[in-house]
Amino acid sequence: MKTKSQHEPGSVYADTMLRVRKHLEAMDQKLPAQTLEAAEDVAMHGRKVIEAIAYGSLLIAEHSGLSLSSSLRRGRGAKAILGGLEKRQLLALPSPSIFRDANALERAMHNVMRVIEGQPDRRLTRRQLEAMYGRFHALCHEPNPYARGRLSVTPKELEQVGADARSLRRFLERHAISINGQSFFCTLWDAGDGQLKVVPLSKVAA
Repeated sequence: MKTKSQHEPGSVYADTMLRVRKHLEAMDQKLPAQTLEAAEDVAMHGRKVIEAIAYGSLLIAEHSGLSLSSSLRRGRGAKAILGGLEKRQLLALPSPSIFRDANALERAMHNVMRVIEGQPDRRLTRRQLEAMYGRFHALCHEPNPYARGRLSVTPKELEQVGADARSLRRFLERHAISINGQSFFCTLWDAGDGQLKVVPLSKVAA
């Protein structure tokens, strides 16, 4: 019997992104983080967002037609999953993009009215995601009362957790992804009704 992910990869990806959206909204409520407790809350949700990105990449790899090891499928840490997929050249991360009206040249060349355009300045690499994951993970640990100064958080750390949260939102709020040769445009907050949308499409602009 086929699993839901094998039947409806776009639907499963949408479910994953809905959870991501809830985590990002929870992070927004704590920003700007001005206390250790607020930073810990942001870090907890941020870590879950990066884990969801890893699971989304795993879903895409599952539909690539290549077999995945059971250890990779059962991977619980974002770093292990992202690194394992990249090692096998199967890592596919979201591509921050906008969905805009086609210009005259695009309409003439491709006979389309709307196009997807990438936003390279919003992209995050695997190494950047792993570095964020490590910073979030460190803040999720209970402070050691025997380690001097670890019952508080520095202004630099507060600034960094806020910057990481904003980078994740910019990376994911509007992006394109391809699953088994089918391209999708995902917006976490649709401009029309504010709802999450994952729309299948034909991509004509990178």
